[in-house]
Amino acid sequence: MFALPSGTRVWLAAGVTDLLASHLAEIEHLKLLIAKLKRMQFGRSSERLDREIGQFELRLEELQSAQGQLAAAANYRNPDSPRGPIHIDPATRDIVQNIYIRETRKIGDRLYNVEIETIPQVKDPWKELNKK
Repeated sequence: MFALPSGTRVWLAAGVTDLLASHLAEIEHLKLLIAKLKRMQFGRSSERLDREIGQFELRLEELQSAQGQLAAAANYRNPDSPRGPIHIDPATRDIVQNIYIRETRKIGDRLYNVEIETIPQVKDPWKELNKK
Protein backbone atom coordinates (compact mmCIF):
# COMPACT_ATOMS: atom_id res chain seq x y z
CA MET A 1 0.00 0.00 0.00
CA PHE A 2 2.81 2.47 0.87
CA ALA A 3 5.74 2.66 -1.52
CA LEU A 4 8.45 5.29 -1.70
CA PRO A 5 9.19 6.66 -5.16
CA SER A 6 12.59 5.80 -6.56
CA GLY A 7 13.78 9.43 -6.56
CA THR A 8 13.13 10.17 -2.90
CA ARG A 9 14.53 13.58 -1.96
CA VAL A 10 16.13 14.70 1.27
CA TRP A 11 13.17 16.82 2.30
CA LEU A 12 11.04 13.69 2.65
CA ALA A 13 13.34 12.26 5.31
CA ALA A 14 12.41 14.89 7.90
CA GLY A 15 8.83 13.68 8.36
CA VAL A 16 9.54 10.01 7.81
CA THR A 17 10.80 9.49 11.36
CA ASP A 18 7.40 10.52 12.76
CA LEU A 19 5.63 8.29 10.26
CA LEU A 20 7.88 5.37 11.20
CA ALA A 21 7.07 5.83 14.89
CA SER A 22 3.31 5.89 14.19
CA HIS A 23 3.63 2.74 12.05
CA LEU A 24 5.47 0.95 14.85
CA ALA A 25 2.72 1.92 17.31
CA GLU A 26 0.03 0.73 14.90
CA ILE A 27 1.88 -2.57 14.38
CA GLU A 28 1.92 -3.23 18.12
CA HIS A 29 -1.76 -2.30 18.41
CA LEU A 30 -2.71 -4.65 15.56
CA LYS A 31 -0.73 -7.52 17.08
CA LEU A 32 -2.60 -7.09 20.37
CA LEU A 33 -5.96 -6.82 18.59
CA ILE A 34 -5.32 -9.98 16.53
CA ALA A 35 -4.33 -11.92 19.63
CA LYS A 36 -7.49 -10.74 21.43
CA LEU A 37 -9.74 -11.67 18.49
CA LYS A 38 -8.15 -15.12 18.20
CA ARG A 39 -8.99 -15.75 21.87
CA MET A 40 -12.62 -14.72 21.22
CA GLN A 41 -12.96 -16.94 18.14
CA PHE A 42 -15.88 -19.30 18.87
CA GLY A 43 -19.67 -19.59 18.35
CA ARG A 44 -21.91 -18.18 15.59
CA SER A 45 -19.95 -15.01 14.95
CA SER A 46 -16.70 -16.85 14.27
CA GLU A 47 -16.99 -16.23 10.49
CA ARG A 48 -17.13 -12.47 11.07
CA LEU A 49 -14.20 -12.69 13.45
CA ASP A 50 -12.26 -14.71 10.87
CA ARG A 51 -12.76 -11.91 8.32
CA GLU A 52 -11.74 -9.23 10.84
CA ILE A 53 -8.64 -11.20 11.83
CA GLY A 54 -7.76 -11.62 8.15
CA GLN A 55 -8.12 -7.88 7.50
CA PHE A 56 -5.99 -6.98 10.52
CA GLU A 57 -3.33 -9.49 9.50
CA LEU A 58 -3.21 -7.98 5.97
CA ARG A 59 -2.80 -4.46 7.40
CA LEU A 60 -0.10 -5.75 9.74
CA GLU A 61 1.81 -7.27 6.79
CA GLU A 62 1.55 -3.97 4.86
CA LEU A 63 2.90 -1.97 7.78
CA GLN A 64 5.76 -4.38 8.41
CA SER A 65 6.80 -4.35 4.73
CA ALA A 66 6.69 -0.52 4.64
CA GLN A 67 8.74 -0.34 7.85
CA GLY A 68 12.00 -1.21 6.05
CA GLN A 69 11.39 1.40 3.34
CA LEU A 70 10.62 4.07 5.95
CA ALA A 71 13.73 3.24 7.96
CA ALA A 72 15.84 3.58 4.81
CA ALA A 73 14.21 6.92 3.97
CA ALA A 74 14.79 8.23 7.50
CA ASN A 75 18.54 7.73 7.05
CA TYR A 76 18.60 9.12 3.52
CA ARG A 77 21.33 11.64 2.69
CA ASN A 78 21.92 13.34 -0.65
CA PRO A 79 25.69 13.66 -1.11
CA ASP A 80 25.46 14.31 -4.86
CA SER A 81 23.40 17.51 -4.78
CA PRO A 82 24.41 20.20 -7.29
CA ARG A 83 24.80 22.55 -4.31
CA GLY A 84 27.09 20.17 -2.46
CA PRO A 85 26.22 18.20 0.68
CA ILE A 86 22.83 19.10 2.17
CA HIS A 87 20.60 17.71 4.91
CA ILE A 88 17.50 18.63 6.90
CA ASP A 89 17.91 19.81 10.48
CA PRO A 90 15.55 17.52 12.47
CA ALA A 91 14.85 20.20 15.10
CA THR A 92 13.76 22.98 12.74
CA ARG A 93 13.21 21.00 9.52
CA ASP A 94 15.23 23.62 7.65
CA ILE A 95 17.77 22.79 5.01
CA VAL A 96 21.45 22.93 6.05
CA GLN A 97 23.93 23.38 3.22
CA ASN A 98 27.26 24.85 2.22
CA ILE A 99 27.44 28.46 1.04
CA TYR A 100 29.95 29.13 -1.73
CA ILE A 101 31.53 32.60 -2.06
CA ARG A 102 32.45 33.23 -5.69
CA GLU A 103 33.95 36.01 -7.74
CA THR A 104 34.05 36.60 -11.45
CA ARG A 105 37.52 36.44 -12.95
CA LYS A 106 38.68 36.98 -16.49
CA ILE A 107 40.83 34.06 -17.57
CA GLY A 108 42.16 34.53 -21.07
CA ASP A 109 39.37 36.19 -23.00
CA ARG A 110 36.50 34.59 -21.01
CA LEU A 111 34.82 35.31 -17.67
CA TYR A 112 34.52 32.51 -15.09
CA ASN A 113 32.87 32.17 -11.70
CA VAL A 114 35.63 31.08 -9.36
CA GLU A 115 34.96 29.73 -5.87
CA ILE A 116 37.11 31.60 -3.35
CA GLU A 117 35.64 30.33 -0.07
CA THR A 118 33.21 27.72 1.25
CA ILE A 119 31.21 28.24 4.43
CA PRO A 120 30.19 24.72 5.52
CA GLN A 121 26.87 23.59 6.99
CA VAL A 122 24.97 26.92 7.10
CA LYS A 123 21.51 26.98 8.65
CA ASP A 124 18.88 29.60 7.86
CA PRO A 125 20.66 32.86 8.83
CA TRP A 126 17.42 34.67 9.72
CA LYS A 127 16.37 31.98 12.18
CA GLU A 128 19.87 31.81 13.66
CA LEU A 129 19.89 35.57 14.29
CA ASN A 130 16.34 35.65 15.70
CA LYS A 131 16.39 32.67 18.06
CA LYS A 132 14.04 33.02 20.99
